[in-house]
Amino acid sequence: NLAVHNDELYICDHSGNNIGQGTISKIDLTEENPVVVDLVTGLIYPRAIGLYGNDLYFSNGTISKFDITETNPVVEDIMYVSSTYALIEIDDFLYIAGDNSISKIDLTSSNPSLINVVSLPVRPLAFTYRDGFLYFGYGTKVAKIDPTQTNPVPEIVMENLESNIYSLIFYEDKLLIGMSLISKISMVDFSQDPLVLEDFMDTETGRPTAFAIHNDDLYVAGGIGNNIFKIEGLSMLLSVEEVQPFIALSIYPNPSSENIKILGINRKYNFEIFDLNGQLVLKGQRDEAIQNINIDNLSSGLYHIKISDNTSKAHVLKFIKH
Repeated sequence: NLAVHNDELYICDHSGNNIGQGTISKIDLTEENPVVVDLVTGLIYPRAIGLYGNDLYFSNGTISKFDITETNPVVEDIMYVSSTYALIEIDDFLYIAGDNSISKIDLTSSNPSLINVVSLPVRPLAFTYRDGFLYFGYGTKVAKIDPTQTNPVPEIVMENLESNIYSLIFYEDKLLIGMSLISKISMVDFSQDPLVLEDFMDTETGRPTAFAIHNDDLYVAGGIGNNIFKIEGLSMLLSVEEVQPFIALSIYPNPSSENIKILGINRKYNFEIFDLNGQLVLKGQRDEAIQNINIDNLSSGLYHIKISDNTSKAHVLKFIKH
């Protein structure tokens, strides 16, 4: 799991099958090459973290917490909970995704008890919150409840997804979804009716198991190796509106040092190229007669190119300038 507080990203690493080697650490997101700082080590399969003020709550067979402002934090055990898959704080309550249920504890209580919120047919694995509703993924469904209700009834938002849901997060009106066994991030635009599940981005690194957002960047954990990946410029990438899809597009050559071509389109189109800070660095128009896009004046690095015309879905591709 991941969590953001100010400019720091907190990381819960259960270390797979290495019993007793789980850690909770942090990195400074303002640093160009952040260094991992271990806060708590020697944990047995920590599975979830959640922030409440300066307290970081985590699951390690028990629900525990420590103060993130302390140089040498001391862990305080709160209560035993057999299995925890996600944590989220809403209105002074810590919501807990457990085996086939969602429960909560009162964070203002000196002696909190576990309160059952709703029972489910399978275990929930992901939480997010928006506009007064707690959204959660269980099995191949996304549902929501009103946490202020005494006996909330889950309302199905999306169902029959490709695989079990591992991660959820909202960016404005867009819900981003990560699934087990699927190496991509999917998206649902809640400003549209009806809701439609779309592919947002192939991760190319394996399944996305956790999300966090800081400013305009999405941080993704999971996949190949013990890595966290950053997707920059979310506002630009998620501003693409669909009318009709292009035939599959690709860039050739990629990487390139001088010119690129957009393959898979045979009509006039507009293009905009953005750097990793979301700044527009080049734009223009191309057709069958003029296909090359000269990138010779761009600095070396990764770029996004947005392709659009008057009839089709805008399409965003990545390329590398050498």
